[in-house]
Amino acid sequence: MQFISRLPDELLSSWLVRVAMKQGCDPLALTSCFWPQRRVWATDLDRGAIGRPHDCAGLSESDFSELTLASIASKVAYDTGPGEAVWPWILAAGCRNRRRHGGLQFCPECLAADTWPYYRRCWRLAWHTSCLKHGCMLMDRCGVCGRTPEPHRLTLANPNLALCATCGADFRTQISPLYDLQAARFQLCADQAVEHGEARYGDTVVLTAEWFRLARFLVALLRAAGRAGHQCFSQMFERVGMGQASTWSPVTGLPLELLPTYERMALLAPAYQVLNVELDALVDAALSSGITRNALLSVGGHAPPCLNVLVSALPQGTSICSRKPSEKQCRPRSRVAVERMVARLKRKARW
Repeated sequence: MQFISRLPDELLSSWLVRVAMKQGCDPLALTSCFWPQRRVWATDLDRGAIGRPHDCAGLSESDFSELTLASIASKVAYDTGPGEAVWPWILAAGCRNRRRHGGLQFCPECLAADTWPYYRRCWRLAWHTSCLKHGCMLMDRCGVCGRTPEPHRLTLANPNLALCATCGADFRTQISPLYDLQAARFQLCADQAVEHGEARYGDTVVLTAEWFRLARFLVALLRAAGRAGHQCFSQMFERVGMGQASTWSPVTGLPLELLPTYERMALLAPAYQVLNVELDALVDAALSSGITRNALLSVGGHAPPCLNVLVSALPQGTSICSRKPSEKQCRPRSRVAVERMVARLKRKARW
């Protein structure tokens, strides 16, 4: 087999597709030789759980690791396990046999500038919503057919990774909208936290995993503030100078790793603003808005240690999740609940 060197920040799946095309075969035929009797494309290969093939000449263990997402995932979360369906801050591929529901983004201009178009590891990261080099939002769907990129489904009839495997459209000619500046700044801060192993929150230096836990906690509060019945959280953010438009919650209610690019951008942009609010100001805003400790933790989940000052300053109160359910009543669902159900049905219908 002719060895193909990996390109900067290339994904394992992208490298395998390029190797297959160079050998004159489909990706499915190549992987059946590397991993016989295993349906590797029915899994998320980029997570690296399937292991390096023994007969993959020229690819060392360190090179294989640099092609997968495992090293990044271990830095951004304390509890990333190989058996988990969704890794924190890693876009979920949504595998169903060889089909994908999401998980892969691309920049049309980056693909157009490549001598050999390929997919980057950073395009699988949930905090990446923008291409800072070309000033545009990353795309996660073909602009023609609406399907997610699936380079592993390409054949020798369409050997270019910049083509859509479903309709054959060229991603390089598609137009992506401009990025959000605040979301791009969040992306830059997150990249620096991964690179340096630590980040700064106010006057405190925290480890990378704690910084990402803090960001997830704040995103959860922002999502709660955008839902009905959580006016105290929207008031808290208004008191720190954020407009009502900053607090928004996706209709589907899906985790961050399953949301499309534009929805993640709409959540990470205000999260960057909150990260730059002084902790004392955030404490004062929470107290004046009547937020209790149990309400904060029931909405945001486990708070990172850097927010201990905020948690300890709030009164205990009653948890939102600890209210006793009322007797069974035949009540119609709320408008929000119906919209969420419809949005999830539409998402499933795209398969």
